[in-house]
Amino acid sequence: MLVRGPGITPGTMVRQPAGLQDFAPASDKDTEYRYHGIIAPLGGTTWKYVERSNGKTELYDLTGDPYELSNVSGRDRYLGVRAEMGELQQRYQWCAGRSCR
Repeated sequence: MLVRGPGITPGTMVRQPAGLQDFAPASDKDTEYRYHGIIAPLGGTTWKYVERSNGKTELYDLTGDPYELSNVSGRDRYLGVRAEMGELQQRYQWCAGRSCR
């Protein structure tokens, strides 16, 4: 797979596996595929949080649900986790290098 974009040095080779699900389509139109997300450990659980440009959010317990089959973002039980992950995502959304602390 070949990828180009800002911050990618020409000729860079990465050996970690990747899939097309890791990339959003490039388009001038705002699509539901445009998103920002973060994966972070909280309270012994690894969480994945995604905010889409259409306002929808996703929250997955990657420890108990590694295949992301159950989006728990809308469940009251996870409001605190969703809020904390949302704050982390906002903090790290546009940071680069040493500013990501």
